[in-house]
Amino acid sequence: QTADRVHDDIVAHRSRKALEDGDFELARSLAQQRCDADPLDESSHTTVIRALAALGRDAEALAVFARIRRSLSAELGADPGPELAALHSHKVRHSYPLDVYYG
Repeated sequence: QTADRVHDDIVAHRSRKALEDGDFELARSLAQQRCDADPLDESSHTTVIRALAALGRDAEALAVFARIRRSLSAELGADPGPELAALHSHKVRHSYPLDVYYG
């Protein structure tokens, strides 16, 4: 199990690094692997949303948010955390692309 956790951490790091480097498709693909493995992983969903937005795929980015919001509510009775909620709120209010960098 420890090896799986290390692998997950490496994939998460690689996806964030790809996002920072502007390789949005790689970032999306790697983060999506983590989302598929853990449907409640907000960090990976955030990376997917940022990558999709950077690729101009805003409708898909909003759909990803809707899915994670439903999953969190159904499984945990919880709302998305502050970073994911702020990202969604920003995207809904603004027509320009999301800032893809973590700051």
